[in-house]
Amino acid sequence: AGSYSTIINTDGKWINDGKLHNAFATFPVFFRTATGIISTSEDLSKWLLALQNGKLLHSKNSVQELFTSAKLNDGHIDGFNKLTNGYALGWPTVEREDHPAATPVGGMRSALFVYPKDDLSIVVLTNLQGSNPEWFIDEIAGYYFPDMKVKNGFGLSKNLKELRQKLIENKFQNAFTIYKKITKNNKDFKLSEDELNSWGYQLLEQNKKNDALQVFQLNTFLFPSSANVYDSYAETLEAMGNRKEAIVNYKKSLELNPNNTNASAYLKDKK
Repeated sequence: AGSYSTIINTDGKWINDGKLHNAFATFPVFFRTATGIISTSEDLSKWLLALQNGKLLHSKNSVQELFTSAKLNDGHIDGFNKLTNGYALGWPTVEREDHPAATPVGGMRSALFVYPKDDLSIVVLTNLQGSNPEWFIDEIAGYYFPDMKVKNGFGLSKNLKELRQKLIENKFQNAFTIYKKITKNNKDFKLSEDELNSWGYQLLEQNKKNDALQVFQLNTFLFPSSANVYDSYAETLEAMGNRKEAIVNYKKSLELNPNNTNASAYLKDKK
């Protein structure tokens, strides 16, 4: 199948015009064991079954070693990004407490995830460069294991999952009060600004604006010196039609970061 991309080079600049264009790439010979593979999802599934059932590597320990992330000299594990955060014997891996995976990816257009603890593998092949199927394969796995659905809290840290459960029990009301109760009982309980902000946007994507608003507001209480938390909170207030409060929080964000072009553009438009 021909390869496609929505990104083209126009006058020396790479732009995404949203249209499909033929994409051509030439790979050096030493890449061909990776880039030269021609297969189908069915063939790859047969290969994965043979691998895990001992038909290719007879020892179960060998298969386990194949999927085990290597540790660097300082003892930690590292990978490509937040998702594929480890590397095994030729396999990128997803290191996490729930549903770890071995995850070969290719050219931003193909990926397969093996979930060794779940007896599940998922293969997604596309011919669209930039489709990055590795970022949505977990969501497909959620049809087999519902706890892997983002809407069910998958991917959140242990502490954030605890907060989420308490908020659900309280119908997402009084987030800061709930947070204080948790920290009173657990002095080691901590959340980062980024993880709260990311969760807030996840909730927005799920059209849970009121829930997202509570999370963004909590972030302003926990990190009052961050311009970004007020920006996100203001954005959600505006989306919910509360322009007066949105303006207040955009102004606060701009005070903390005068270079916040998003806030300045919003306030200029609302004059």
